[in-house]
Amino acid sequence: MTLRSVMLAVLATASLAAPGCGGSQSSEAVAPPPPPPSGAPAPIPSAAPAEAAPAQAGDPKILKLAEAALACPLEEGRLAYECEGYKAWSEEQDLFSDHEKAWPTLLAMLESPDEKRRLLAADKFYMPSSVDDKAMVDRVVAVQKKETNPQVAKDLASLLARIDMVKLGHGDDLRALAKHPEKEVRESIAFYLLRPHQNPTTLEVLGILLQDPERDVKRQAIGALSPTTDSTEAVCKIVREQMKRTDDLVGEALKTASRTRCEGIHGEVIDALAKNTTDATKIVNAVGVDYALAVEWACRETPKPEAKKKGFAVAKKLTDVKVPDANTRRAALSALGVCDAAAATSVLTALGKDKDKYVSEAAAKELAELKKKAAAQK
Repeated sequence: MTLRSVMLAVLATASLAAPGCGGSQSSEAVAPPPPPPSGAPAPIPSAAPAEAAPAQAGDPKILKLAEAALACPLEEGRLAYECEGYKAWSEEQDLFSDHEKAWPTLLAMLESPDEKRRLLAADKFYMPSSVDDKAMVDRVVAVQKKETNPQVAKDLASLLARIDMVKLGHGDDLRALAKHPEKEVRESIAFYLLRPHQNPTTLEVLGILLQDPERDVKRQAIGALSPTTDSTEAVCKIVREQMKRTDDLVGEALKTASRTRCEGIHGEVIDALAKNTTDATKIVNAVGVDYALAVEWACRETPKPEAKKKGFAVAKKLTDVKVPDANTRRAALSALGVCDAAAATSVLTALGKDKDKYVSEAAAKELAELKKKAAAQK
């Protein structure tokens, strides 16, 4: 037998042998799986078992209370208040009375990816206007910047507006809040902005908010100019500019001006009101109630008898039957006695017979109060 014949015989025998050791096996070979079509993604390997989320660190009592509240459902971006777990969280005071002790737990909750947890934390997190912990403020600013829940964003913005953001190196972040896409956030900072910290940056930011496209934001910005805001020269200048408004926020501006301590401004408010109320038929609710409050405060604050007399004429005009808004008429009743108690008696007596029962009953009550005060002074 030639060498070639021997080799062929060996190969033939091998093709019938089992692939393992001993024993005959089927001669059918198992075909490998076909390759994936061109461009198809490679098979995804089986994922490893997911690791359990790390436990939330912090005060165990606060966390226990939070766990019950986390079971409550969300309703339009907020936790359902009627849910017992959230109600217990909301009403708890003692655990959060020491703000600094609660900070670490609440800050960690604010930084959580869980929306409900952040809502709970924002509900209880508080920073006084004097806070100077820059590291903590840095964290709050970072959370507020990326917050997607409108309520949490608003709550945090209101806290940031109260503190000295400029001193803590966040002046630009304060400016950014004035342009936040959520109207409620801009409203919130407008309300708190000037009261604790008045400086060139907060005045600049207020100027931005006074030009906001949303009426409610502008209204809050105007209101921020008093009564607890210091009536500095810069603030009084802004107030006087706002008194010149030609839209329906002029009432808010005059009411705000009447509650400032700007020198001589109360007489200016009464003069502006006299000009704006010449036609009683045009005094609508959007401005009327604010006019009534403005004249009452201006008469209360001005020391000048002639200004008070002019204020009384404004108050009387606001109670005129031609004024289409009953709320305005009723709101102006108390201003009559403040501006001129003696002259108010006859006007209130007549108004006590007004066809509008809402006005007549209030006028009778106001007259009784006025007589009571007069008797007490004798």
